[in-house]
Amino acid sequence: MLLQELYWLAAAVFRVTGCADVARVDFRLDADESNTPLILEVNPLPGLYPGLSDLVIEADAAGMPYNDLINAILNVAYVRVGPKEA
Repeated sequence: MLLQELYWLAAAVFRVTGCADVARVDFRLDADESNTPLILEVNPLPGLYPGLSDLVIEADAAGMPYNDLINAILNVAYVRVGPKEA
């Protein structure tokens, strides 16, 4: 299934390139090669402008409100980095 392959590829690219917390992986499907996915770019700092940036639009399409998206990103970073002492 193509969607599962895209999920797997996105996760693999995320890990291999050393991304942390959030990134956007862009694909192109090659129609001449039975929709073979081709990785176009990895954006380790995707825009988060409400209603305009790709990641925000994608989250909204999946039913995730903007505040939930931002909190999810912050929570993942917090788990990775942990609390800092003052």
